[in-house]
Amino acid sequence: MRPFNIVAGLDNATLNAYLAQVYDAIYSANPSLLSWGTTVWRYGTGRFDLAFAVQGPPTAILTPSTAAREYVEQLLATPPDELATLGGLAPEARAALAEAAAGASFDVSVPVLVQFLEGDIDSGTITFTLQVHTSTASGQN
Repeated sequence: MRPFNIVAGLDNATLNAYLAQVYDAIYSANPSLLSWGTTVWRYGTGRFDLAFAVQGPPTAILTPSTAAREYVEQLLATPPDELATLGGLAPEARAALAEAAAGASFDVSVPVLVQFLEGDIDSGTITFTLQVHTSTASGQN
């Protein structure tokens, strides 16, 4: 077993409260850290400017990720060549593998605003939630 320098435990509500405090501290200190822009050139369409802004604190869901489970289930249903031997597994074994993989995962979502500012296309706004799914493998994230 590896020695640890720090071990901490948080429940979901405490983690999300902490993430909100970090977001508020960053936003109040320097809001420009949570927004950025870029110019995109696209052949045949022309140039347009995009602005991105994080619209709120990230939220974590510490339960096993359904997206991770669905990905593993899909991978096991139609495995690529390097995993071809898994295709012959019984449905119960595939379900157990998917459950084990999802058990070491969690989701984080971040609300983001994208604005089309100017250029060769009409301006507009898109709001979406960026979802991040993470899992551990051999004790590493």
